[in-house]
Amino acid sequence: MLSLHDDFCIHQTPDPIRQPLSTGKDAYDRYFANGFHRNGDFYFALALGRYPNREVMDAAVTFLIDGVHHSYFASRRDPDEPTETRLGELEVRIDSPMRVMTVTLSPNDSGLTCHLRWLARSAPLEEERTTVSTGEQVTNDATRWTQFGCWEGWFEIDGVRTPVSPVSCLGVKDRSWGVRKLGDDSGENFRATQQLFWNWVPLNFGTFCVHSLRFEDTENDRLIKQQSMIAPLYEREDAVPVHESSIEHIAEWTHDYKVDSQSRRIVGGTVNLGGSSSTEEIRTIEIGPPLLTAWTYSIGYGHAIWNHGKWHGELATGHERWAVSEANAAEERYSIMHQVVEVRLNGHTGFGFVEQCIIGAYPRYKLDA
Repeated sequence: MLSLHDDFCIHQTPDPIRQPLSTGKDAYDRYFANGFHRNGDFYFALALGRYPNREVMDAAVTFLIDGVHHSYFASRRDPDEPTETRLGELEVRIDSPMRVMTVTLSPNDSGLTCHLRWLARSAPLEEERTTVSTGEQVTNDATRWTQFGCWEGWFEIDGVRTPVSPVSCLGVKDRSWGVRKLGDDSGENFRATQQLFWNWVPLNFGTFCVHSLRFEDTENDRLIKQQSMIAPLYEREDAVPVHESSIEHIAEWTHDYKVDSQSRRIVGGTVNLGGSSSTEEIRTIEIGPPLLTAWTYSIGYGHAIWNHGKWHGELATGHERWAVSEANAAEERYSIMHQVVEVRLNGHTGFGFVEQCIIGAYPRYKLDA
């Protein structure tokens, strides 16, 4: 089926742009973005995904303030035109590709509304392609890029408006696509079967950013993937390049976290950049205690009702609220956390978040299954 982008010279296969390369049900195309106050006063996040072989587009937005996650969910039949990204009262609009994005939530029965503009401050940083196999079956095969930036606008909860300023509200945006295992339609199979540690650490130091990620098989004490890079930040979104020429790639990085055994949360420690050779300088980033902890369950990750890619009919919306004090680390739906932190590196102070997902035992940090 044709779509508007078929009028551009961008095709990589003989198929129309809307036609995914994979015929499997886990083919996807996705946005993620978040924002957080430097002081930990609030956090918000957005997820929007297309699952063309399931005929589903879904999205969610959450606002965490005063210890409560307030979430709005929407799902619809995947539209014929993939650039149509309005689901119920929630709309995501790309105003300027890789530079400006607007997220609007119109009045609805959840009591939540917002008008937020994402302003890029780094080039999109392309990560290495991720391919994961279980036996002979490829369960994940995806490309992702991440950008650093800030937000302006406001969000409102039950008539109480919170202003959002680009001076104090930082965040990241990422885009990914390919094949990604979603679990079954109930959300019950969200947890992976093996032990693992996933760690994503995007840090903003004002004039530069540090973007690090790693994937560990903790059962076999095996590093599956790691990547880290340092890139410049820009003062204005219109100055942000699409292709960054000044990226420093770090071949190896390690972590020495403080982990609370009861909550399984990372609550401080260090990240060490470098060390792949005896002569390479090791730069140590000090990670402060969490200013705020958010859970991606609030935007559908592992959600029993609003799990990503689940069919809800032509259009469905919903909402929920829950206190973060209810999060139980023993439950799989709470395994992915974002710890908003202050960080220090060689005299530079910055802010960012530590995304963690610890599945099963992690002997290094004395965590049981």
